[in-house]
Amino acid sequence: MGVDFANARRRWGVSSCLKTIERVSSWAWAHHPGRFADGALENLALEIGHELKDKGNNGVMHILDRKHHFSRTLHLATELLDVGGHSRVLVKWVTRDQSAEHVIVLTNQRHAVPNFLQQTIAKSGNYCFCLPNKDSIENRATLVRRISQKCDRVILHTHPYDSIPVVAFASVGGPPVAMFNHAHFSFNLGSTVSDMIVNTLEYFRQISKRYRFVKSTELISLGTGLWPINSDIIDKEAARRQLALPESATVIMSIAQEHYFRPMEGYDFFRTARRILRKLPNAYLMIVGVKKGSALVPDDLNLNPRLLLMGNVLNPIVHYQASDMCLESFPMPSLGGVTEAVAYGEAYPVPVYGPGESILRVQRFMYQFPYRPPDEESYVDYVANLTRRKDEIRAEARKMRAKIEEYDQLLEDRLFSLNCLIDSLKHSPDKIPVARMIESNDCRTLAELDQSSIGEKIDALFPFAQSAYHHIASAVKGYQQYSTAVQRIFDRLKAGLNGRIVRILR
Repeated sequence: MGVDFANARRRWGVSSCLKTIERVSSWAWAHHPGRFADGALENLALEIGHELKDKGNNGVMHILDRKHHFSRTLHLATELLDVGGHSRVLVKWVTRDQSAEHVIVLTNQRHAVPNFLQQTIAKSGNYCFCLPNKDSIENRATLVRRISQKCDRVILHTHPYDSIPVVAFASVGGPPVAMFNHAHFSFNLGSTVSDMIVNTLEYFRQISKRYRFVKSTELISLGTGLWPINSDIIDKEAARRQLALPESATVIMSIAQEHYFRPMEGYDFFRTARRILRKLPNAYLMIVGVKKGSALVPDDLNLNPRLLLMGNVLNPIVHYQASDMCLESFPMPSLGGVTEAVAYGEAYPVPVYGPGESILRVQRFMYQFPYRPPDEESYVDYVANLTRRKDEIRAEARKMRAKIEEYDQLLEDRLFSLNCLIDSLKHSPDKIPVARMIESNDCRTLAELDQSSIGEKIDALFPFAQSAYHHIASAVKGYQQYSTAVQRIFDRLKAGLNGRIVRILR
């Protein structure tokens, strides 16, 4: 439905077609469509990029031709936020790659640029530009193309729905383009114009090879956040005092974006948390990234004084330091949070339970999870057993921390080597195949993360006229009841009329 919708919009003009491609891609990002890339949608944007002409607008941001370093990297991102690993990875990349000058271009920055990025730019003399949000996609793509001509390589950190890199780099020539695969679990635009996809773990590299139609792949991990790792002694008692916790308490933590904890069949983090707190009457469980009053948290846990919902925390180091162990978030794993907990707080890492590896159960390579419980019962027992071995697991976490520190010290050399690999490529964008739905356990697992009905998906994807058509079509095909389809059409019509009346009264 979404691909047909995007094709139909071509006759409405370039702007309308690109907006629709982004709308469909955004939907596919949120609701896994059984594909990690698909030429049926992305090739439309590539064709528009082939035909895009530079109108010579002088509004381009000024970048000196002379470079202060041997080379210059363009980092293209959609938006950076104060919290989350995505933003910090980009800034750490800029900070630690001293072999190159860096230009950061944000295609759709809707909030203030994070302070840590502003400070990095001010200290380093690099560049950061926010493209005008109200400008058309094609005009912003033209600006990106023009800026890239003064750079030696391009790294894409863009959101999965962002069509600007596809349009901007659709032509042969120019600097080579590498896509940093930060949206490991989702559908993504960008394969048509990427000469390389850079992955953080081997499991995701294999996904890229098989399902993202990539020309070449590389593997790199930027490890932890912006703060330096050192070998200072960690005072867990002092950290607990700072958080108003008993010095002798057993403290367990988890950290992730709130929606990473949304339950799916077989996995309910807060159900498991209830069992852990009941089994360990003297333990506290801190969750960074989930706010008080979250609808995900059952009422009895919201009232439990030993469950601490911390919300978003800009610098969670004290939380890491106060914790004896860090539980990997589930069903969606926060790939950086557990590593940071080890590196900054010597908190022992506990992986999500389940048999073997899958796209949501991935082993790290800077350190290894010593044990992965096969089911929830074993998981609760494992956590309880770890609390009885606090000195022992602290010593093990200290060894992991030293290994992460050693790995981090070599990051600049790895980034320089990656630059050389990218520079050896020629930029050669091309169409990618129209993808069939992938029959795999990974895709089924990702699809199960979305619990919404087809009616909700139709309302999220289409404007009213198209949604009414597809509601009826889905009822004809038996995907929802006729009464449900009619009710959804009526509710949306009513909401639209009420909104129009409010605007008139204002």
